[in-house]
Amino acid sequence: MDNEKLIEALLNCPNGEELAIFKANQNLIDARLVQTMLDYATNLATRNYIDASERLIKIVVFNLLVTLRNANFRDLKNDFLEASALFCLGTDYQALDQLAEAKKCYQQSLNITNKLDIEVGGELKVSSLQGLGSYHTRKRELAEAEKYYQESLDIAEKILDIANNKNDDGLRNMALQKKANALEPLAGIYYNQGKLDQAWSSNEQSLTLKQQLQDQIGRGNSIRFRGSIFVVKYFIDLGYQTHWRNCLSPQTFIAGI
Repeated sequence: MDNEKLIEALLNCPNGEELAIFKANQNLIDARLVQTMLDYATNLATRNYIDASERLIKIVVFNLLVTLRNANFRDLKNDFLEASALFCLGTDYQALDQLAEAKKCYQQSLNITNKLDIEVGGELKVSSLQGLGSYHTRKRELAEAEKYYQESLDIAEKILDIANNKNDDGLRNMALQKKANALEPLAGIYYNQGKLDQAWSSNEQSLTLKQQLQDQIGRGNSIRFRGSIFVVKYFIDLGYQTHWRNCLSPQTFIAGI
């Protein structure tokens, strides 16, 4: 049996039989299988098979990684893969609107990445922080959301410094994308808090990054949001300081993670 057939067997087996399948295929169990299963789950999610993706990630978290730990395979790579699995499970829960479960997974992923060197777990730490920011935004807890997005922005800046020192274009583009993913929701948070100058500044920084990354969809979103901020400023200039929220429905942006 190869990895793909093993994954299909796991997806189609009754609940509770996963460990038996792993036991029968011990020659396939290693860190690479974890990554293969996470990639497979991500592909399922992008094709909107959220339930299957969620089940596969749960199998990774609650069965495969436990098997690896019990076999004394625990190392930094497996810690990173466990954090990756938890983050992916969080995004699935969020897609299913199970926000409490999503938050729990994002926090567990963050707890693991906090123990990893920034060059190993930095990108995943940023994503986990932005996941928590997204959770608090959805709950309308904007001060908490701002805190997580700002921390993710600070770490993305550190990764960008590393990329520039190494002259690593791939790492640089990732860091720039993560910065844009933090600045966009920060602009939405500031907008909803009535901090229009900060909203404008964050949106303009995000727009500049999206232009640099040639992200045409993201660029369009930022340009539209620029218009929303401008209209609100116009209403305020006309003397509607206390009524601008009645003049334009507030917008809230969720990070792209």
